[in-house]
Amino acid sequence: MKIRTLALCSILALSALGCRHLPVVKNVSNYPVARYDGKPLSAEQVKLAIIRGGAMHGWRITPAADGRLLGYVEVRGKHSATVDIDYTANSMGIHYRDSSNLKYEDGKIHPKYNEWIGNLVRAINYEMQRVEG
Repeated sequence: MKIRTLALCSILALSALGCRHLPVVKNVSNYPVARYDGKPLSAEQVKLAIIRGGAMHGWRITPAADGRLLGYVEVRGKHSATVDIDYTANSMGIHYRDSSNLKYEDGKIHPKYNEWIGNLVRAINYEMQRVEG
């Protein structure tokens, strides 16, 4: 009887783990860009900060159009994400485009994706503070 109870509890616990709630995709819109010293940045400086910040975390950032970049990251050759990045001298936005093996469905995604986006934003901010001029 104890073995059956233990087995049943184990099955229920494992099934609960499989039903974990996925978070909503984190998009970044109209994120203000600036240096801490208050000096303004040009759109070109913002673009370079995005490219350098992305490279810090393995993102490949490529030009897509004026004021728009395409970001791609692949982790362990198994998981990937693609984002659209809009930028001006005053703001930027990062928006989900596509992914592989991140359980994307109905605007929800594996929590690692949102972690990657948070790290990307922090790295971009870091690079903006390093801009000379």
